[in-house]
Formats: sequence, structure tokens, C-alpha cells
Amino acid sequence: MIKRYKENGVEPRVHGNTKKLPKDALEYKDTKVVFDFILNFATLHAIQLPGRIPKHWVSDVQLLPTDMNKATVYAQYKASMDAEPAGKTVSLRTFQHLWKSLVPFVCTMPPASDLCWTCQQLTYKIRSDYNKEEDRMITSQELQEHLRIVKLERAYYQVICATVKQQLPADRPLGSYPACSFPGLHHVSFDFAQQCGLFGANSEGCGVQVNYLIDEAHNTGKGGNIVISLMHDYLENHSLGETNLHLHADNCAGQNKNNQMLWYLMWRCLTQRNKSIRLSFLVAGHTKFNPDGGFGLIKRKYRLTKPYQRYQVQSSFPLGTGVICIKENIEAEKMRLNVTKLFPPQNTMPDIVQAPGLSVQRQAYLYKEIRPFVAEDKRDIVTPLPSEPVPEEIDSDGENEETDHVPSKRAKKIPEHKIKGVDADEVLPIMSPQQ
Repeated sequence: MIKRYKENGVEPRVHGNTKKLPKDALEYKDTKVVFDFILNFATLHAIQLPGRIPKHWVSDVQLLPTDMNKATVYAQYKASMDAEPAGKTVSLRTFQHLWKSLVPFVCTMPPASDLCWTCQQLTYKIRSDYNKEEDRMITSQELQEHLRIVKLERAYYQVICATVKQQLPADRPLGSYPACSFPGLHHVSFDFAQQCGLFGANSEGCGVQVNYLIDEAHNTGKGGNIVISLMHDYLENHSLGETNLHLHADNCAGQNKNNQMLWYLMWRCLTQRNKSIRLSFLVAGHTKFNPDGGFGLIKRKYRLTKPYQRYQVQSSFPLGTGVICIKENIEAEKMRLNVTKLFPPQNTMPDIVQAPGLSVQRQAYLYKEIRPFVAEDKRDIVTPLPSEPVPEEIDSDGENEETDHVPSKRAKKIPEHKIKGVDADEVLPIMSPQQ
């Protein structure tokens, strides 16, 4: 050390292998093959879901289905490299390291974001039947069949989106067009955002999502009537005037999978607004699709704005038969049902169903507690004056505070036979704390 100090002075020592790659180091072209494979795989199978993901703060996150992890993706990478060698095949450990360092925004969907009761039940049953080999085999086959149907439905959804995108004209934006003026197929996915009055209809072919934001003061619930009303407005004012329409939705029976929706779609065909309509549902518990990505973009924008602000976001049967064709899944056999008893005229509209609206107590709460935080030019829209006189006392939840005395459930009434014969002078009066 003294000799080195006298020769070079005070300077850090540099190892002899610095800036020298080892002989078995991975070359750039092999690293790029892995990088491109993961990105292409994510493009085909991942779900674009912008927004905040727990333990993952990247904005351009891409979520793979819950049945895909790094090991399953590596197995497909290795199979493709064995079929068409494009360089050195890396090991699973190197593959995972490159994934984590180069494409951290591609990850498997957390269980909390894609809950499937069937998957949970079958998985739990497999774990509990660890000493019953025959039962475990049967349950494993059921789970594999369920996942196979899920993959088929997801692949069908992706194929429809890609097919429609290729055949849509580039010079025809979404808008209001005459009925059946575009002789082609249009695909639309629609859904309600959770825990808020936000409805989105996404046109995958055009790459545009139209969102309907409903204030609480005008809330009408999330039942079949409101979904039909919003979809009717979308198809009349934000579609392509298509002859054939394909709709995708989740498996919510109260909103989408009900007779009201079937009647409405049949009404559109009978009134010659469309020639054929197909309605498909994703498997329950595996329903993340493009509208959720649009809601994620709104969430990103919302985080950068004021705490409170108002937004303005802008069948193949002869006509008149009244017959629909239903299938349990893609591989199931078709069944025909006749759901129409009356054939409405072409230029008529169904009867208007009045929404119940908010209770007077809730209207009073919004008017009294929320109105000061709303911009002045939007107060009459977001927190309008209640339809009836405002109650004098409103609690924090918007409910009326009753002043009448409510007897306690523990209070017991003294039977008459026990107080019979007691003089009034012997009965002590109930005294207040001040007395």
C-alpha cells in the first residue's frame, strides 16, 4: 500500500476485471429477444388497466390473467425458441431477472382485481382433498375445464376486437348517423364503474370510449332501465349507424343479463335500427376488459385535479320473426327462443319510466353539507334545491333526526297485577338529574 501510495498518490483502486464482461455474459441480441417476446405476449394477452395498482405505481401497467405467471410465459418462450431458434435460450432465473428489470409494468393480475368464485372453490377443494387422490383428480379436471372456457371466451373477445378494427373505415368517426347507413359490424363493450355513477361504452374498433358521469343528485341506480337508457343514447348519438352490432358486457344479471336488455335489443331489430345484434358475456370473475382501462385513465386524471369537481366527459334471422339465438358458451349448441308477442311500429319509442330519485332527506343533506364545496356555476346541477321543504334537523348521513322518544328495547313493562292495589302516594315520581 505504501508503494502504491508513493507511485499513484491517493486514488481508488480499480479491479482488473472492471469493464470486462465475463465469457458467459448474455449478449444484447439475446436480451432483446426476451424483451420483445414479453412485450408481444403482453400485447396479445394482457389487459390495459391504467391507474394505481397496489405495490405497483407505474401508470402504463399491463395485467396478465391470473392463470398466467412468469413460469408459464417462460414455458411458451422456451417452446418458441426450440421451434425457431433466434439466439441463445436463457434460463428461467435469467428470464425472471430480465422481466423484472426491463418490463416491470407487465405483471400478473392481483387476485383482488379478478375474483372468481368457481376458481376459489375448486382451488380450496383441491387443497382440502390432499389425501383423496381420486377426488383431487376430478376437481382438477373441473378447474382445467373452467379455465379452458375462460381462455376461449377471452380469445373470442380479442378476435372480435381485432376483426372489427380492421374493417372499420378510418374516415367515419363516432356520431349520429341514419340507421343502417354503414353496412358493416361494430363492436362495443360497456360497463359500470364500481362504487360511483360512471358508465362507459368503449368502441374497440375506433379506440374511443364515451363515458356518462351521473351526479348523485340525479342518481337512478344501476339497474336494467338505466343501462338500457344510456346504451340507447350511445347507439343513437355515438355509434356508426351500423347494420350489425356486437356487444360485450360482464355477467351482472341486474344490469346486463336480463329480459329487459333482450327485449330492448329485439326492439332495435324490429324497428330496423339494426339488422342483427349479438350480445356476449365474459365469464363471471374474469371480466376485466377495455372499459376498465378507460376508467383507469379517468382515475389518473382525477388524481391531478381538485378534491371536488364536476366533470363533463364526453340476430341473423329474418326481420319480424321475434326469435333470438342463445348459447351458454362458444362451444355450446344454439337454442332458439321467441321473446316477442307484439311488433312495435318503426318510429315509436317505449314508454318512459320515471326514476325514483333521491329521498328528501338525502337531497337536504347534499344541499346543506355538500353545496359549499361545489363550484358556484355547478351548484344547481350537483346539489339542487330539494323538491320539498328541508327538514329542520339533518344528521351527517342525510337522515332525519327524530325528536320523539323511542323506548329502549330493554325497557320492560310492569304487569298490571303487580301494581294493582298500590296507592298513588306510594309511587315515587321520576326525577330529572337537576332535581
